[in-house]
Amino acid sequence: MQNAAGLINEVMGTITDILYKEKPEYTSLPAVILVLFDSIIGNIEGIPVVLIVPIRRKTGSCSRLQFPLSLAWATAHKSKKEFAVGLSFVAIFRVRSLDYILFKHFSFNRLERIKNCKKLKERIAEEAIKIFSFLVFIF
Repeated sequence: MQNAAGLINEVMGTITDILYKEKPEYTSLPAVILVLFDSIIGNIEGIPVVLIVPIRRKTGSCSRLQFPLSLAWATAHKSKKEFAVGLSFVAIFRVRSLDYILFKHFSFNRLERIKNCKKLKERIAEEAIKIFSFLVFIF
C-alpha cells in the first residue's frame, strides 16, 4: 500500500467497483478493484478512491497473483479482536441507523445474562469513575 497517502495495514475501506478486462477469461482475476478508504490523504478528482491492481509474489519456483487486500469483518468480536462482557451492547450502540443492523435469532436470556454479569457491573463502575474523574478535572 502507499504510505504517503495514509494507506497502511489495517486501514478500512469499501470496495466500490470491480473492473474486468473487456474480454475476460472465465478464470481470470479482475483487472482492478476500486476501494473507497475511510481515511486517505489526497484524492483522485475529488473522490478518495484507490485503484488496487493484482501483484505477483514469487517464492522459488512458485508464484501467485493476488490483490493486496484483506477482508474486514463486521462482527463485533472480529472487529474489536476481543471477546468481552458487554461487547454486544457496544456493537448495538455503534450502529448509526436501524437500516444497518441485523439481528439473528437469539434468546432474550443472553441479554439477561449479560445484564446480570458481575464483570459488566464492574465495567460500568469503572466507566462511571472515569467520567466522574474527567468532570472533576474540567471544573
